[in-house]
Amino acid sequence: MHQLLLLLFIVIFAIDSSANETSNIIQKESSTIAISALWKNVPTRLANSLKWQKYGNNTITDSGKFTKITIKDNNKGAYLYLDKILSTFDGKDNKNYKITFSAFVVDGNTKSQIVLMQAGVAGKNVFSLTNSEIKYTVRRTNGSSKRTHIAFQGLPIGSNIYIKQDIKVEKMSDRIYEHPFSEPFKGGTLNMDRQLETANIQQWFFDLNEAGAKYVRIQTNPEKDMGSLSKSAYLIDVINRFKRLYSPKIRQYNMKVLFAFESIPYDNLLLNNRKNIGFWENPETIKNFMDTANYTAQALKDIPEVFALQFMSEPIDQDGKRPSVWDEISLAVINTIRQHTNKFIAWSNGPLGASLYDAVVPFDDDRIIYNFHEFKPYKYTHQGIHGNPLGVRYHASAEMTLDINRIIAFKNRNNNIPIMCGSFSLANWIPDGNLWLKDVTGQLQVNDISSFQFVTGQFKAWDWRYRSVNNGKTVIYTYDITSTNKLWTGLSKYWKQEY
Repeated sequence: MHQLLLLLFIVIFAIDSSANETSNIIQKESSTIAISALWKNVPTRLANSLKWQKYGNNTITDSGKFTKITIKDNNKGAYLYLDKILSTFDGKDNKNYKITFSAFVVDGNTKSQIVLMQAGVAGKNVFSLTNSEIKYTVRRTNGSSKRTHIAFQGLPIGSNIYIKQDIKVEKMSDRIYEHPFSEPFKGGTLNMDRQLETANIQQWFFDLNEAGAKYVRIQTNPEKDMGSLSKSAYLIDVINRFKRLYSPKIRQYNMKVLFAFESIPYDNLLLNNRKNIGFWENPETIKNFMDTANYTAQALKDIPEVFALQFMSEPIDQDGKRPSVWDEISLAVINTIRQHTNKFIAWSNGPLGASLYDAVVPFDDDRIIYNFHEFKPYKYTHQGIHGNPLGVRYHASAEMTLDINRIIAFKNRNNNIPIMCGSFSLANWIPDGNLWLKDVTGQLQVNDISSFQFVTGQFKAWDWRYRSVNNGKTVIYTYDITSTNKLWTGLSKYWKQEY
């Protein structure tokens, strides 16, 4: 029995339903009833002459509505140049596009694969064909001189590929994105900590509310907080603690929540740190992400105070870089969440800075918030931490301004796409730290960027409620939520929009 699969390619692949036309054509070759597709009505100005090209001795025939490719050379298939599509659409205008078409593979071998080809080199994104539907996203900015193409490969001899001639192109800059609220959200981050939260949670929320924060990012970090619990036990524990301890306070102070996993729970101790060698390459890693997203989305989908979910705000490998598999994991997480809820998803393109968004093409999802962090200049905000020397004074930061200008360029390039600064802060012993705080919050304010300050509770050095003195050997902390604490005063003005 042939197995029939619907693969929706887009440089984003999406799935819909309906129509019998496809089934009638495919049934001539297979007794399996085809899954059919109903496509969105998006603008297209493609040349009618656009053709798939073959590898080796494979044959290609056009029936008017379908292109049929018959595999006669093992491990070879057919390909379509994306630069041809884009040049017929709008030329080399450096815009981002969504390209959609449908393909049906009639294949008796479930181990066959489809490989995405980029610039003539086989990509790393390989998906086995099974009897389930496949969704996949490829994001690319046109304008490169390299030839980029999509290819079917790895299919056994005798396979038939039916490609529907329904290619459509949508300019991503014309897309309308949803925003969580009518204005940017601003607030603080709370770290869930079993040892501190019971005694301190009332004070945490009281202080945030007094300072004017109506939004809170509640974060759990299994790398530091998991202890001896198994992955499933930790997930159950975290959600139960959130519902029992945090939800009542959130409702009491009428706040909205972004619920975040700073790291992902695990059962394999080798996977307890994202910077460990082999963490990102281990197949268990993507499964842990999907299991965490699946459980959390189901558990929080009906809690109205939770407006967004986040799974790892700083994806970073052992070399301090963006993991090569991050797109694949991100897509798996997004698709898993979308099976349960349409809540917003906060996503980071890598560790820290906005420079990582220079070449990003958005996901095919209108409810993603694109996240960056702001700690520049690093040697100033982190003085006294990680061996950085004390005594650095603040001067208006060109680094910070460039960073924020880059994320604004990404926002403008993509039609007011949602962005947020998910973490900004500095050590509270820096004498003129209020100048840095006023600079960063002023730039966030004037550019309408949502934000969360790091942190309330757990890490005193970053807690805006403390004044401290660091002489290089010892630190003395003073809890102070009065006007003598310039960080408290500055954040309160920012949250209350009193600038």
